[in-house]
Amino acid sequence: AQSALERVRALKNRNEECRILSIMGWIALEKKEAELAKQHLKDALEIAREMKNPDVESKALNNLAMAEGSLNGNYALAREYYEQSNKILQMIGDQSTLASSLANLGFVAGMLGDFSAARSYHEQVLRMATEVGNLYQQIYTLINISALDGIQDQADSARRNAQRAADLARKASDRSGEAWAMMYLGHA
Repeated sequence: AQSALERVRALKNRNEECRILSIMGWIALEKKEAELAKQHLKDALEIAREMKNPDVESKALNNLAMAEGSLNGNYALAREYYEQSNKILQMIGDQSTLASSLANLGFVAGMLGDFSAARSYHEQVLRMATEVGNLYQQIYTLINISALDGIQDQADSARRNAQRAADLARKASDRSGEAWAMMYLGHA
């Protein structure tokens, strides 16, 4: 990847440079090399902003948020990156990526102990998934909401949401989703 990066830099192809830096960031993430991952992803973000490409910028922000949250446990900074990304995604109307980013933001808010915000983000995702008929996103969002309910000792709500997820999973023939929902149903 380093030689490809050098070639695109020589050609002054900023779009490809941004893409390669993002890939290098993900490779570093997989290797648990947090600082290297963050540097590549920050470089990609800088290029995306220079290019004034909101789609690429939102993806770079999402990548940085994942790096901060999953590798460093810096959920407050991850939340900032996700929020910046979400503003861009709303502006450009990318509902699919926005739903995924909101789900990630819900996870981060939960990790920060902000359960009402986490629930709000997941409920937004559920509404979006329901509007477009995305059963899989509905299933896993209901599982996330059930988990939040369980953390907050809301057993009845946790059971209801896990049961809804299990029912949708059966309808979608999603055995994995059904297994996850049943696990949460058993814990509620």
